[in-house]
Amino acid sequence: MAKSCHFAFTDSGGLQEELTWLGKPALVLRNVTDRREAIDAGAAILVGTEPESIVKTAIQLMEDAALYRRMAQPRQLFGDGTAAKRIVDILQHNGPWLSAMGAAGGVVTPSATLPFAA
Repeated sequence: MAKSCHFAFTDSGGLQEELTWLGKPALVLRNVTDRREAIDAGAAILVGTEPESIVKTAIQLMEDAALYRRMAQPRQLFGDGTAAKRIVDILQHNGPWLSAMGAAGGVVTPSATLPFAA
């Protein structure tokens, strides 16, 4: 759904991240956000919770093509989507650690995994 929208209203931090990655402007219906990166990058606007502010900002975004174009740029502010692959690569290249973990029955213990453990 987010991929096919023009822009979205949200109070969800996760959706703010997804919209930013997709290049869809987000109007954040909160007074504060912990996803400040999207606001600072111009991918989202913190509009608050007052109906007048929400409507005014939505109309502005619909009528101001330049503003929309500036906001509607895909950005990788919260990662590039390849963290799992990088983790697998790291684990695969650390064979002794995985072998020790397997020898411990899949349980990670300091004596099984850390060369400096007593």
